[in-house]
Amino acid sequence: MGCTGAGKSSLINAILELVDCLPADDEKACTAVCVEISFNDNDDPSAKFIAKIERISSNDWRLELEKLFIDISDQVSNKDGETGEFDLERDLRIKSAFQKLKCVYPYIKSLKDLSAYTVASLMEDASVNSILGKSTTIKSATLEDFSAAIKPYIDSSNSQEQGGRSFAQWPLVKVVHLYLKSNILKDGIVLVDLPGSMDTNSARGAIAETYQMNLSVTCVVAPTARAASDKPAQDLLGKVTQLRLQLDNQFNSDHLAFIVTKTDSSLSLDRYIKHHTNVHDSLSSVFEKEEELKTHYLEIEKKRDDIKKLEAKLQAEIDNNNRKIKKLVKTIKDMKAARGVIVNMKGKRKRDDTPTESQASPEEKDMIVELNQIKGENQDLNMKLGNARAKIYRAEKGIKEIESLLWSQESKKRAASIQNRNFISAQELRKDFKNAAHQIGQELGNKELQVFCVSALMFYDFLQDRPKNSGFPTKADTGIPALQNWLIESTLPTRNRNAISFLEDIVSLELSMKPWVEDSAVEFKVSQNERASMDKVFRSYITPLKEVCIASY
Repeated sequence: MGCTGAGKSSLINAILELVDCLPADDEKACTAVCVEISFNDNDDPSAKFIAKIERISSNDWRLELEKLFIDISDQVSNKDGETGEFDLERDLRIKSAFQKLKCVYPYIKSLKDLSAYTVASLMEDASVNSILGKSTTIKSATLEDFSAAIKPYIDSSNSQEQGGRSFAQWPLVKVVHLYLKSNILKDGIVLVDLPGSMDTNSARGAIAETYQMNLSVTCVVAPTARAASDKPAQDLLGKVTQLRLQLDNQFNSDHLAFIVTKTDSSLSLDRYIKHHTNVHDSLSSVFEKEEELKTHYLEIEKKRDDIKKLEAKLQAEIDNNNRKIKKLVKTIKDMKAARGVIVNMKGKRKRDDTPTESQASPEEKDMIVELNQIKGENQDLNMKLGNARAKIYRAEKGIKEIESLLWSQESKKRAASIQNRNFISAQELRKDFKNAAHQIGQELGNKELQVFCVSALMFYDFLQDRPKNSGFPTKADTGIPALQNWLIESTLPTRNRNAISFLEDIVSLELSMKPWVEDSAVEFKVSQNERASMDKVFRSYITPLKEVCIASY
């Protein structure tokens, strides 16, 4: 449970290790209904992901509409209670209820538009009336298709086509049951994502309240920024939840945990280190290494830049020589052509296009010598250019290595800052939790309140083998693995009790069956036909049970 935007759905996706299962990728996205998530023991590949959507009844929707119309009528007639004070709670109810109503009836744009309708006329809407009280089952082989299919029933920002118009399903949904194949669920854990507390639907509110009463562990979720408030535990829990937990004897660290999300966000690194001297002092060796690397970086960078200047100079000389070579070749070629024309004028048919140097004129000979000299210069220049480029390559490789090391130092600084902020958040939550317990006379014992500081976003990167992010060198640094382990461990007492109860039932069954099997007591004697019939029924149950036990062993 937690406020809107706390990242509950993203957190659950991370715990399940199913990225984008619950809708959580939209800034406007908000889980609007109770979502119960259990293990899927169906082995059908086409039903790897299953959802069962229960809608509210016609009576539930009628009651919600009636409440809205009554509130609007009271507002219009200025019925503000006995004291005459402005009824803010009523106005919030109207705002919340009307926002949902507009999603179901998109042709109603304002409260003025609503005045043209009655509860009866709204209930007669074919798109609404045809689905109220009915359930829908969704099965899918792929997570992508499954996520898209369940989104309209969960996400308050989503709608789908119904009867030729855009129609939001979620206001008419009572609860969504998801059955998924996830390791965290296979031992019996059931996760529940609860919507906010301003829901005006009585059916959905009752279900949320029932879930809250039956939760073995309550996880209060809040983003990093809110967890740093003056009274974080009391603000996040609220008075009503504190009282409920106290009455249910669950206001303790065995049944309550705080989860601080988005630990990767909202951190100005330099400023944070500046204002937290303990972090600055702990990073002294990192700063020293960073300065050493920066100095080396500048040295290599200067060396590379100098060599690049040499490279440019050598390339310019080569280009200039190439232009000279091109010009000389053309001149020599033109002189050859001219000499060939003269020969033809003397009556010779054969052109002398490739004369030897001995046949060339003195001017041609000088040009040929100059041409060979320039070509020789270019060979030397190209060799120097190759050496320069090799040095540049090595320098740039060294720069990349230093950049990687600098990134590592930056990551260490960010990791230290995040860990310190997480420690302070956890400390403040625990401190305020103790104060809240003291105020209501609750004994907490010596066990410390569980606080998990997590980053679902960074955990996703590890799941999808993306490049590591600064501040989170390992998967454990995201906090999700520790939370997963705690959730599993928190269910061990309940699972142990259930296992003992199951074994006791087996013993009881064995004792009740013994007289029939031994056929020793008169009151348990049966005929052969009856025994054969009982044996057939017994084997129809025991054979599948044995197969399941052997497969799971």
